Amino acid sequence: MAFTVQNVIDAVSQDIRNQLASATAGAQQNALIDWTNRTCQEMLRWSNWPFMESNVFYFMTTKGQTDYWVGPTGTGPTNTIDTGLNFTDLYKIEKDSVRDMSNFRQLKWLKEAPIGPTLTFTSGMSRPGQPAAWRQDGDTPNLLQIYPAPDNQNTTQPTPAPPFITQAASGALPARMYFVKLTLVDDLGGESSASTANQNFYIHANNLCTVASPQLLFAGTSDGIQYSHYNVYIQQVTTAAYMSNQSDPGSETLQNVSPIAIGTNWTEPGTGVTTTGALWPQNNSLAQLGGYIIALRYFKARTLLTAVTTPIQIDQKYIDIIVHGVNRYAWTLLGRPDMAKAADDAFNKGYIQMVTDKNLTPEGVEFVRPDAGTYVNQQILGYLPPFF
Repeated sequence: MAFTVQNVIDAVSQDIRNQLASATAGAQQNALIDWTNRTCQEMLRWSNWPFMESNVFYFMTTKGQTDYWVGPTGTGPTNTIDTGLNFTDLYKIEKDSVRDMSNFRQLKWLKEAPIGPTLTFTSGMSRPGQPAAWRQDGDTPNLLQIYPAPDNQNTTQPTPAPPFITQAASGALPARMYFVKLTLVDDLGGESSASTANQNFYIHANNLCTVASPQLLFAGTSDGIQYSHYNVYIQQVTTAAYMSNQSDPGSETLQNVSPIAIGTNWTEPGTGVTTTGALWPQNNSLAQLGGYIIALRYFKARTLLTAVTTPIQIDQKYIDIIVHGVNRYAWTLLGRPDMAKAADDAFNKGYIQMVTDKNLTPEGVEFVRPDAGTYVNQQILGYLPPFF
């Protein structure tokens, strides 16, 4: 649960014996809000902290296009591809997070658009190829550029994950064991291979099972063909046969008359499963993805603290450091330089602890590097570029 500016003001007011009451509106509270904002902005400037890092997001490339808009949907410049990611709080994309998941490749960060015979034509246009590098312009942070222009030769044909199955009291069927597979069906009628692993599931007597609709990272290909439907294949075995051999019997048959729309679950009929349906396909005829799947993380923009209800982005375990930082200003205002000095010392020690916490398990550039000119950097580690 996020904590707010009010939590800091209450702690500061207690520290200075209520000489600045947090409940008092007007200049006193406005000053405390301003000092809280200054302290938090100072702490956030020190580094790209893990608590400012986003989850992983994905989008698919469009053939021949280098410019991808990740900001608020529908607000990007003309001639850019809107990824639909709809970021509203992006500060900067994490440098070692951009990956081409389709080719198992981490993309290299570039400061400027690349040039060279393998990446660009002499006209200045980007040559098509597999994604190899990316850049983000500070003036347009919501625009991610990928080089070379993707050629969209991703031949992947998705297959569904093992099905998720539940059961509920209904019907009068005896206890039984099912082996279940799923396939995807596209708009052109192509069908995928069966799910990556079968799902064996025991159904209690007087219960019917429900197979959940597959979950897809991307609903279709870069050409616009949708993976719009799926099929359910089931084989029933006796409990005795299952106990003697728990491996997939491999003869699951089609249960639905026509493909089921993605998002709609399949529920077993009261008469049980059929054995007369078609066997699951041995060949994958689903439309290929075409586009490359790009993964990324980003660091969130820093929020200005303007009211007591504004959530603070810094992890709550560091609230004491924020309080010490605000106390510096408060004690200075009250004419107590000795107390202001003590609060400043505590604040700086807290900052050191934050850096220590971050560096306990450094990953890539996810830590505060030593200055490029230090003895440790030059003589022991070798030169490390200062990413922060």
